[in-house]
Amino acid sequence: MAGHIDNPFDLHPVKDLKGFIGRKDILEKIDSCCLESQVDREPDHIFITGPYHFGKTSLLNILNIIIKDKGYISLDARPRIEENPEKYFARIHDELKEEMRVFYNNIIAVGPFDSTNIKKSFEDLSIIHKKPIILYLDDYDSIDTNLLKRIDEIFSFIKSFILIFVGERRLDNDFRFDNRLLPVELQRFNIKEITDCIEKPLMGKHKIDKSTIKIINYLTNGHPYAVKLLAYNIYYNYSRKKCESLSFIHCISKDPEIINEICSQLRNKCKSEDYTFIKGNMNKLMEAMDLLKLVELI
Repeated sequence: MAGHIDNPFDLHPVKDLKGFIGRKDILEKIDSCCLESQVDREPDHIFITGPYHFGKTSLLNILNIIIKDKGYISLDARPRIEENPEKYFARIHDELKEEMRVFYNNIIAVGPFDSTNIKKSFEDLSIIHKKPIILYLDDYDSIDTNLLKRIDEIFSFIKSFILIFVGERRLDNDFRFDNRLLPVELQRFNIKEITDCIEKPLMGKHKIDKSTIKIINYLTNGHPYAVKLLAYNIYYNYSRKKCESLSFIHCISKDPEIINEICSQLRNKCKSEDYTFIKGNMNKLMEAMDLLKLVELI
């Protein structure tokens, strides 16, 4: 990976609203689900799906900020390694109690966890906090199936509790809450989102060549991580004076090896078909540039 020379393009998951791009419709859908959970009905649960490095963790980070601003309680409910169901539910109960203690400034009393009646232990929490209580289960694909089924049994019908599953594939049909699972599928960036993804981090301090945005759209087909990776590398070369402007064409004409570097960085960051597509487009671009050079010589 190229070095971090004051590079505004952060390749890590987004952690604040100013760095978050698009997904407004998804946030509104989830917010609506949270509001509906406060009425007297069985809660819906949410399943966020999308390929590797499509922005699922970024979406969770932003959701957590928005949710806490609304007075909801949220918790990362991923199991720990080799944590049996009883220890898992006891820990989640204790962590929720602590969240409530902080939220209500120590003025509430929450009973102890009852391992003989786990469901009632969590029902008591929902009675105290009448707003949504949201449990995130990121990378659910790696969670033991038996534990997932116990989570299903406990939380399927407790009012106010909402489970947000995040993974690359949909839950199997043998879960009771499957029929009330709100599917949220992350899409590729459109041209406006690609433009925002590239221009927002620059904050008007640098101007990017407009053709570069179109080229990045063509090369990546809107893959969120690939968009940021190309922008990162263009800025990296620009900051090291390897190219005179934030232009992708100018960047690779001065340093053709950057194509191989980008492909190497991308190899384990997206599905194989996306990698093959992007690498193929990169090769086509290089071939076109070589042809143009040949025409100039003639």
